[in-house]
Amino acid sequence: MTDNQVTGLLGAVQDHDDYTYVHSLRVAIYLSLLGHSIGIKGDNLLTLSSGGLMHDLGKCKIPHTVLNKPGRLTDDEFVVMKTHVDHTGDIFDKSNDISESIQVIALQHHEKIDGSGYPLGLKGGKLNELARMATIVDIYSALTDRRVYKPPMEAEKAISILESMPNEVDQNLLLHLKAYLLEATGLPE
Repeated sequence: MTDNQVTGLLGAVQDHDDYTYVHSLRVAIYLSLLGHSIGIKGDNLLTLSSGGLMHDLGKCKIPHTVLNKPGRLTDDEFVVMKTHVDHTGDIFDKSNDISESIQVIALQHHEKIDGSGYPLGLKGGKLNELARMATIVDIYSALTDRRVYKPPMEAEKAISILESMPNEVDQNLLLHLKAYLLEATGLPE
């Protein structure tokens, strides 16, 4: 992808919802840091961070009433929210030069190891490792971000919640994120 395409796609997200734009930047940064901590380098690290930048492109198609609802989503609203992954896929279909790896990161970032994720309910070995990283980082960022409906959560609590999800998120990759945060920020063990 060209820088202009990335800027254009991210600009559309920012125009629709500033939080989603900032969240995408955070996810890209955390993915880069996590990837670097496990030895990913060069173009592969760029792919990982690009997947983070573009993981929520489809949210520009989600109504603000759902996207920024100041409370728990109803079942029907959650169905609407989950369509952002399909909308992201539609955007990718119209942009023929987005690498398959970036697409996989974005399209699998809500999948869970036990098959309870969406949109496809992929399970175990069917999940791409880069997408597993994106799942962890996306959850971590969402928990530690300030939202209209909640204050930011402390890093320690967010990690604890992720540790309580052994059937859903890759605990080995989570250990790498935790180790990075311990080193970088002094997160308690």
